[in-house]
Amino acid sequence: MKSFFNLIQNKKPEAIVVGIIICILIYFPIFSFLGTLPIRIWDEARLAINAVEMVKSGNLITTSYESKPDIWNTKPPLMIWLQALSMKVIGINEFAVRLPSALAAFFTCLLLFMVTIRYSGNIWFSAITILILVTSQGYIHNHAVRTGDYDALLAFFMAGYSLCIFHYLNTRNKQYYRYFFVLITMAVLTKGIAGLLFLPGIFIFVVAVRMLPALLKDRTTWYGLFFFIACVGSYYLLRESQNPGYLKNVMENEIAGRYLSEIENHKEPYDFYFKKIYYNRFAYFFPLFGFAIFGNLFLKDKQLTKFSIFASILVISFLLIISAGVSKMEYYDLPIYPFMALVTGIFIYSIYNSITNFKLERSAFHFHVIPVLFLFILFFNPYTEIFNKTVNPNDTDYDKQFYNIPYSIKKVLKHPGDIKEISIVHSGYNGQVEFYRHMLEQKGIKSKYVDINNINDSQVIICSEEDFNKISPDIVYEELYQVKYSKVIRIIKYDSFRNWMPDALLKPISIACYDTCSPWRINEATNSKNKQNVITVFTDFESGMDCEEFKSHLDKGMAFSGNNSVFISKSHVYSVSFKCKGKSFEKYDIIEISGKIYSQNPSPELYANLNVENAEKNIKTERKVNMNNVLAGSWTDFNISFNPLTPYPDNSEVLIYLVSNDNNKLNIDDLRITFLHSVK
Repeated sequence: MKSFFNLIQNKKPEAIVVGIIICILIYFPIFSFLGTLPIRIWDEARLAINAVEMVKSGNLITTSYESKPDIWNTKPPLMIWLQALSMKVIGINEFAVRLPSALAAFFTCLLLFMVTIRYSGNIWFSAITILILVTSQGYIHNHAVRTGDYDALLAFFMAGYSLCIFHYLNTRNKQYYRYFFVLITMAVLTKGIAGLLFLPGIFIFVVAVRMLPALLKDRTTWYGLFFFIACVGSYYLLRESQNPGYLKNVMENEIAGRYLSEIENHKEPYDFYFKKIYYNRFAYFFPLFGFAIFGNLFLKDKQLTKFSIFASILVISFLLIISAGVSKMEYYDLPIYPFMALVTGIFIYSIYNSITNFKLERSAFHFHVIPVLFLFILFFNPYTEIFNKTVNPNDTDYDKQFYNIPYSIKKVLKHPGDIKEISIVHSGYNGQVEFYRHMLEQKGIKSKYVDINNINDSQVIICSEEDFNKISPDIVYEELYQVKYSKVIRIIKYDSFRNWMPDALLKPISIACYDTCSPWRINEATNSKNKQNVITVFTDFESGMDCEEFKSHLDKGMAFSGNNSVFISKSHVYSVSFKCKGKSFEKYDIIEISGKIYSQNPSPELYANLNVENAEKNIKTERKVNMNNVLAGSWTDFNISFNPLTPYPDNSEVLIYLVSNDNNKLNIDDLRITFLHSVK
């Protein structure tokens, strides 16, 4: 940092301006809209719940899941400690879970800033290197900087201890050698053995610069090793004492299991990481990185050449090690991105310097316009992509469907209204849902899991669309929030008709519109004795039958009165809709359907389905009634009554479906629908 302050003291406002621009440019990829997307399944959700339960229990040693020792996630708890601290300060939410990762990325950028200033004295080198890092798709991504996983913090500590040992080898400043051991301890306490994977590359470099004998003779080496073993060993032994069998699980999960055998279907080919980096995760700068590995060998500044060799060794050795493992995940490569940015940054900085020192440019422009324009063109597309990715974070349709329950709970948390308790319908691994139950609890809203087939009246239910479709024919409900791929509803009335309801009823074939076809005659009267308005609509299917919807149902020659009737069957649904203009359903209103029916078979099954909708309030009701007392071979009276069970506002739409569960047709004539409206 001294070099940066020297730039300011030497009256270089350029350094101040560029420094401010760097801070602005790194803010959006790292910090913007961190809490927008739901907590991701597996690692992030697991860590988040570990942290929540750590806050509640106060146990800093043994992480827990659902109040039991977590033996699935066996990593040390440094990241979870930081998340728990974050939750203590700002509450249980997505931002608190992800803030430690974002801060780790910020401090990684600060680390690169300090080291590049130290080895070049030029803030443009710092700007180039940092911009390469924060425009790398693999670094600014889920399960990296943008989520509450281990890897961003791991990458920070691994970059820290690697840069400290490099600086010590160059300056012999013992302070940085001590920092090396502190940071490598932090790396292991973050993600176990993964924190040591830069050591083979460091060892190669130490041997190459002939410093191994000196390090082995240095007391600091042995003091540092003692410090490392004491800190790391103490944690593992304490955890084993509280959770017997922990060390065995660590060996099976992190070493023998994950590296030497396939875990959770993550077996990939040897070139898995190389392809990911080339085609996506470092795609913009990978060609330059390839040139830089060799091009940087010929720089005039031999310190930068040495720096590039060191960083290249770390990248290549690390990739070879993780590629040899059987189980592979794309985010395992995260620690190499700061060093790929350094190697590439050195190469681009050398080009920038060449343009800056070009005599024609210097004589034409005072403030390095052409070099700055070169950098603007180079970084415009990658930064724009990262900016859009982080400022407008958005899940794919697949992810929205996968995270439908968390999206619904986020909606409730934003506008809870009068909700005091929520029943959640969810099966399978529940990590991403369980975290939001803790958020609901923080808001004073109780929650529980329920079976879709065991729900009760008055419950507020959150479920997927798939589960909702299983119960929708059996419920009267109010939809509380509009959420894609899920439902947040309040059950007004639940009646299970599933045992007898045919699937054909759920998919009406045609809709006959009252307003369009008007085959109905209306009779309105008032029954003062019962204090009811009685509105009756009647049709004998003789007049006003010009609509195609009605024509498809007409059966000429088979009628109770006149010449026409309509027919229904298992696959042929007769339906009609009415708009109740100026009238509102009250709680005890009744809708009656009556008429004549003719069947060739004894005891046919006739079903009537009532659906009341109001688009303004998004209220829906479905009721179904069956009637099986029809006599065969003659016209028989039938009568079916409905009670909507809940008030509905004006302009509600009533849809009535009639269907048979008989493969043979049923004929209906002289159909009468009566609305009995309370005037209390």
